[in-house]
Amino acid sequence: DEEECRRMGRQREEGQGMDGSFDGAWPWRDYASGERTLVDAFKAAGGTGGCTLRWSEREGFPLVCSFDVERGFPSSVCAEAGAASNGWTEFYASRSIRAESPAGLALHTSLTIVSLLKEAECLDSLLAGTREDVIRIHLLGVDEELTFLACLAELGEFFPGKRVELVCMGPRVPDHLHGKAMLLKRNDVGGRSIGYRLDFDAEDGARNTPHSVSAKCLRAPAYDRALLEAVGSPDVIFAQNSGLAAYTSWIPTIQLILELTGVPFLTTDYCEEAALRGAQVLQALGARPSTLLSVKPNRRFRQPLRKINADNDLPSSSNGFWFGLKPRA
Repeated sequence: DEEECRRMGRQREEGQGMDGSFDGAWPWRDYASGERTLVDAFKAAGGTGGCTLRWSEREGFPLVCSFDVERGFPSSVCAEAGAASNGWTEFYASRSIRAESPAGLALHTSLTIVSLLKEAECLDSLLAGTREDVIRIHLLGVDEELTFLACLAELGEFFPGKRVELVCMGPRVPDHLHGKAMLLKRNDVGGRSIGYRLDFDAEDGARNTPHSVSAKCLRAPAYDRALLEAVGSPDVIFAQNSGLAAYTSWIPTIQLILELTGVPFLTTDYCEEAALRGAQVLQALGARPSTLLSVKPNRRFRQPLRKINADNDLPSSSNGFWFGLKPRA
């Protein structure tokens, strides 16, 4: 209708200014956007930014990902600066990552989670929590996140004194990860690079140290009571590029989330129109107006690739817009 046309016209106009000045330092952005998969895009861009991947020979997915840095740095200062970052420019500077590096392709999920917790005013309460000194994050409908699963180790830098436990679940979890538990490790290699790797053989003690990030992956068709009882209650629920309005399979999951107390639900989508329609789904399923987090652009840490859509020309990128629910008392 006419109102919808006007709304989409505004989205196209405003989208022209979303790229931000830092994208000029990413010479690979335009041609990498045409690649079929995220790994293909990363490979296409990697030659310009000092990035390396090491693959699992058996399963064919990245076990190790590393980025060159320009100088050595004390990791404690690095973590504080990273936590205060207002976008890719500041984050790259805080980590001394080369400006042309495609590190943002691999790190945007971790940084989006932290950034949205800050914007939703939930981060301070998580840091102040004392429950076992652990923060449990449930990642729903996982897909692209699993491509660079090791890079979720970056989350450990933002929760000092806490360990982070991730449960990655959804119908697209592949065979080689289903039911697997692992430690996600981040290390600075001689002041020359930052590396992330998966460790499937870590001792239990290593999983229970401050700053540690562990993950368990489960193939699950739905997020229901039985699954919640099996994996434990979360402190945060996050769904990347969820498509709430596009898939009716989300309805039982949202109904369960609406019953939970004290748990923020943060979700993203590729374009503003999809996010607006997703927010309407939350309202239609009974979300209280006082708990709704309105649709906003993820200006800080959306993925630095344009998503090319076959069915529309709206400005789109992974984690482009976000919305959700505040914790309900």
